Amino acid sequence: MAIWLTHLTGLTLIGSLYHVLTNSIRGFGYLELYGIVWGLLLIGAPFIGPPFVPALSTQILFYTVWLLFLLPSFAVFRQQAAGTAIVQHPVRTVKRLLTFLLIMSLLANGWMLVQISSELDLIRFGWFALRFQGQRLQAEQSNVFYQLFARNFLLYLPMAFWLFFRKALRTGPLLMICLLALVTASLSLTRAPVLLWSLTILTSLSVFGKLSRRRSRQLSLFLFSPVLLVTLSFSYTPAAFWQVAKIYLWGGTRAYETLLEQNYPGYRLYDSPYYSLDFLNYTAQRAGLIQSYPPLVREYASGPVMTNVYTYLDAFTLDFGMGGALFAALTLGWLAAGLHRRAFRFQSIPVVCYYAFVNYAIAMSFMNHELIRINAFLLAIELWLIHHLLKPGRV
Repeated sequence: MAIWLTHLTGLTLIGSLYHVLTNSIRGFGYLELYGIVWGLLLIGAPFIGPPFVPALSTQILFYTVWLLFLLPSFAVFRQQAAGTAIVQHPVRTVKRLLTFLLIMSLLANGWMLVQISSELDLIRFGWFALRFQGQRLQAEQSNVFYQLFARNFLLYLPMAFWLFFRKALRTGPLLMICLLALVTASLSLTRAPVLLWSLTILTSLSVFGKLSRRRSRQLSLFLFSPVLLVTLSFSYTPAAFWQVAKIYLWGGTRAYETLLEQNYPGYRLYDSPYYSLDFLNYTAQRAGLIQSYPPLVREYASGPVMTNVYTYLDAFTLDFGMGGALFAALTLGWLAAGLHRRAFRFQSIPVVCYYAFVNYAIAMSFMNHELIRINAFLLAIELWLIHHLLKPGRV
């Protein structure tokens, strides 16, 4: 009875906040994505049943986290800006950057395929060799060039849509660019890059195309279908597919309880003990300042669900306890709201790119915190450079 009362109270309060926010915030984005993910986790768990149902105290914490994620939106959108302030990028420069990034993507992916093709056991695994062996080989052969350009569709897709909605790019080339991005996202047969592809397109359409929420939700069903297709390509039986889905979607919330109980199996001494400073740890290790730091891949939980995902709250909870979880939600909500406001008001390509990445981080929040990783920091640097290249007056 207490559990259902918690759900009723939490959903009523959050539903009221959503009603206020969606009436004052235009465009599909972070609010809907967070609501879908955390609504599914919290509402779905009681119907899935043991061992995926978190304790009552954990559920109360999750509703508190959801509320803290929403609160910054009221401050960010307190005053609506009058008039328009759309950034006028130089079209010729955008086209040149788009062409450059497309060529670099083709070269990076082509180079990697040539490097690893001789070691792929295509006879034994066929196309799945890219998943079974390709990821390991890519990690071994990877270099700075590959890391920068192999999956840079997060940069060039918003450019393509920006040009399209300004009638500087035709429908045919736009579709070809989207298809090329999907191919490069799918090469390793993993779902995360394909999800990033989907959300980059959806965010670009929502911002540049000024789509309504209803139209965006309809498009999302189509754009997320490649993620499902990649999943189904693993040849799961229906029972196995459902079991994997339960572990991925609801296992993390149950495993997260082990962190609250300080029962994480991966605790040991590191030169840098902070899980939440992964991008700084990576940089410090590369500079030779430290030798070891907590890995991004978590240890498997000791029980009751065998999984190594603990939701995006894990790193800050490991470092700072329950207060760290509240801080993680508050900062993610502030960043998402700020980027949403800037993206829709200014329609700046670099802002839309990073907003798409934050939306991806929200979609992945049931697994981990993407924004503490080094790639989030490198993306910010890349977009800072692109911002200066796209300043008005440059041709």
